[in-house]
Amino acid sequence: MVRYNLLWLGFVIFAVVLTAAGDELQDIAAREIIMKWRQNPVSLDTDDLLPGQERKIESVRKILPAEDRRSPLSKLMVVRAKDRLTAQALLAQLRVDSRVEYAEMRPLRYVDGSRSGRNEGGGALDVVPDDPFYSQQWGLQAVDAEAAWMEVVGDPSVAIAINDVGVWFGHPELEHARWQNDAEVNGAEGVDDDGNGYIDDLYGYDFVGMDGDPTPEPFTVEQTHGTHVAGIAVAARNNGRGIAGIASGCRIMAVRTGQGNSITHGYEGILYACRSGVKIINCSWGGGSDSQYEQEVIQYALDHGCVIVASAGNGNTIERHYPSSLEGVLSVAATGLGDRAASFTHYGPSIKVSAPGINILSTLWEENGNPSYAAWQGTSMSAPLVAGICALTELKFPTLSGRELAARVIASSEPIDAVNPDYAGWLGIGRVNAWRAVADELEGVRFAEVRVSETTGNGDQRIIPGETAAIAVSVYNDLVPVGGVVGTISSTLDSLLISSPVSVYGTVPEGGPFSGGSPFQLMIAENSSRRRAIPITIDWTGSEGRSIGRATQQVVLDTSWVTVDNGSIRLGFGEDGSLGYHDYIGNVTLGPGLRIAEGPTQTLYHGSFILGVDGKVADNASTHGNDIRYDWRIVDGEYAQLISSERADIEAKAAFEDRGSEPLDQLFARIDARALAWNDEAAKQFLILEYTVTNRSVNPWLNAYWGFFMDWDIVASEINS
Repeated sequence: MVRYNLLWLGFVIFAVVLTAAGDELQDIAAREIIMKWRQNPVSLDTDDLLPGQERKIESVRKILPAEDRRSPLSKLMVVRAKDRLTAQALLAQLRVDSRVEYAEMRPLRYVDGSRSGRNEGGGALDVVPDDPFYSQQWGLQAVDAEAAWMEVVGDPSVAIAINDVGVWFGHPELEHARWQNDAEVNGAEGVDDDGNGYIDDLYGYDFVGMDGDPTPEPFTVEQTHGTHVAGIAVAARNNGRGIAGIASGCRIMAVRTGQGNSITHGYEGILYACRSGVKIINCSWGGGSDSQYEQEVIQYALDHGCVIVASAGNGNTIERHYPSSLEGVLSVAATGLGDRAASFTHYGPSIKVSAPGINILSTLWEENGNPSYAAWQGTSMSAPLVAGICALTELKFPTLSGRELAARVIASSEPIDAVNPDYAGWLGIGRVNAWRAVADELEGVRFAEVRVSETTGNGDQRIIPGETAAIAVSVYNDLVPVGGVVGTISSTLDSLLISSPVSVYGTVPEGGPFSGGSPFQLMIAENSSRRRAIPITIDWTGSEGRSIGRATQQVVLDTSWVTVDNGSIRLGFGEDGSLGYHDYIGNVTLGPGLRIAEGPTQTLYHGSFILGVDGKVADNASTHGNDIRYDWRIVDGEYAQLISSERADIEAKAAFEDRGSEPLDQLFARIDARALAWNDEAAKQFLILEYTVTNRSVNPWLNAYWGFFMDWDIVASEINS
């Protein structure tokens, strides 16, 4: 074997800145890429943005056409390729483009409701309300709707966004419930009167047809899902006709984001409703894959005071379902008579509440286009019941923030674990209760943050199998002060061993964040794989043992990085040849980048060690054809770690080989890497990276070169190198 010792000496001396039917919709989703630029582009001209790709691209547009350029969301774009193969190739290129923060295919979701029989009539109810089918609306009675209506009645000042396949306001139960955009209704035709980037969005918007008419299209029975959902929320009460909605009197903003069973533009719909001032957004749909774009949109809406109510899914599984599994979303499972879990409902730790979802009578139309009613089932039907309770709660407590409103609806739920022993802890805090939400003085807490620290191990703060971690979880309290608060941690991961599952918080006043008295203690089993996002659930109870809060979170205990930090320079040093960032677990970008104390936060997005030998190259930076492939792989047992050093105040080591290369392209190289830094003033302005290259093959290398790919964050990304 031949070894070559290489040194790189880095001096930091510059200032930097951080810079058709369902099938048709599915085809569109397969051709559209959601991407986020790292710097806001000057124009949307395809020639400028993606030179050389013009013939492959059908269109480029902003997600939010009128968003302020200072907003991170202004950097979100949709690129539509001319065919599916081109889209996949373009996606691969965009993911390694230094100008792009992330790129992914458009998330495709599906509605969570289905027909469960027709209703041809109903007996009169000898009590208020006078809607003739009210006696068949068992779900309203289960959530104490009548008692809630004695406290508060629906009002047009509050709207619920039905983000779905469209809503037909020609139904007599809905004709007076249509939200309207006053600026556009009173404005000029063909003009964007309110300046939001959408022309003539008088009563909502259609993101499928790209116009201001959110009526289902085509007008067939298959397109009635959104209308059924809307009726559950706001169908007229006491009109001597049909049914009653839980929040009758409130308005519906219709946002058409799909067709048939497919939802393709749900997240644009969330943003539209949020920016239009609607606080409660109902999403009776979802899917099983996570999305970075999705997370960003949901977080934006939560941060801007919205309540996202989402159906938990109809798969009879504990698997995650999005957006309902994202922390902060008011996820709703389905129950039947006697508060028993519906046979179809998703369940699990991310569920916040449950609500009736079997044989739920609501509005639709017949084949001949006449208004009608039918009983459907699904978590799609449970969600708008909860959204309606949110609307009543907003009317009773108009000063509540979105998070406070959601906390109140969650905290007012009735425990149902006793009748669902097989689902205990997996149907949320309980089944919603409309009366308690608007009348009771409630206790409740919500998740603030997780802090992880190593308690036993080598002290590098990366928790690997066999080491123990302390997990400190803090909370906010948006409701009344509560005493005797206890938190309990659990996980669906069998290899996570929890030795101290309980933390005593004591009295938690209003505000926050507040931490428990002692952290939770856990360990990853010895035989577990590394670099995993650990799913944890935290349940909080109050003084009487009543559930007052629940949160689920993905916690990364171990990454492929260590941080070399001398107080002046901080560098992410990866075990696979990477520098800065480049570790994705659960769509979370990991790695601390490169920070210079005297400059802005980050200066390096991603770097990689590159080795070229006799016309072949190994790296973790470039594309090979249309495929993203990372050549460097960790040497078994040689993960990146900080070590004791006689040469420097701080030393980190890693070792990697080009085992990720295609067999014919392998160099059979091993790289032993070191990073060295010092704390004294004279040496704090630089660090040293040292690489020892070993030729493991039986053949000599005739021409060998080494170097770095560095995707810097210097000034604007489009002029970086």
